[in-house]
Amino acid sequence: MPSLERKSSSIREFHSSGLREPSQIAGRNVVVAGSGTSAYDLFDLFFLSGAGRIACVYRSLKWMIPTRGSEYRGTDMRLLARQQMLGASIIRLNGAMNELLRRRYQKAGIREIPPDTEFDFESHQIIPGRSEMIRNFPSIERHRGEVVRIEDKTVHVSVGSVLEADLLLWGTGYEMNLRYFEAEALAKIRHQSESRRRCGSLFRSTDAPNFYFLAPAVLATSTSRPGLMPTPLDRSSPRCAVAQGSSETSKSRKTPTISIS
Repeated sequence: MPSLERKSSSIREFHSSGLREPSQIAGRNVVVAGSGTSAYDLFDLFFLSGAGRIACVYRSLKWMIPTRGSEYRGTDMRLLARQQMLGASIIRLNGAMNELLRRRYQKAGIREIPPDTEFDFESHQIIPGRSEMIRNFPSIERHRGEVVRIEDKTVHVSVGSVLEADLLLWGTGYEMNLRYFEAEALAKIRHQSESRRRCGSLFRSTDAPNFYFLAPAVLATSTSRPGLMPTPLDRSSPRCAVAQGSSETSKSRKTPTISIS
């Protein structure tokens, strides 16, 4: 949790990962600081647990894939991953993803909260939008700014807003933690950009057999042999098994289109 001015505060504060008892939420006024994966997890929990007023304070918005189902099945991502395996460039993948996101935002009725920048596979994460959050979106108070002070039972925001709260949840994100792997090179990874350097094919790990990352971005390329690969694709390398069929099939198969389900 960040260091800031706290004066006679009676607001309970938690990091998103530290909230263990949903019963603490029922009927309470809650404020979430953040707008990424951990914050989205909290919103669903709030609505399912019967929270009172829900407010969000954020510096910038993150792209998400809205869904009204209990889970996002990832059909669109599998199609994008297939395009990547067939050698689509990062520019083409980014274009397809941004078109997909705009269509999903329109369908979900949340066109008023697009992030300021286009989605970029090389720097952004794909966050599934949570169903309860989407369903109850109009009831979430949104304040763009930063929490600057907590006083008594109020949260003060940099833009001048003052929010009454019983709970303040810091949705400041999760750290990538692969320390449970025996492979030392994997155990040291803390960020998506580091995982990209450990991929021998497009998204298969070079350090642990049968372990795959979820399509980390590759360098801009129009072929199935991106420059970041430590070894060239060839049929003798077990590390490249995932991509072996890509150059053969790309000539006979059309690149799939993405549809909204």
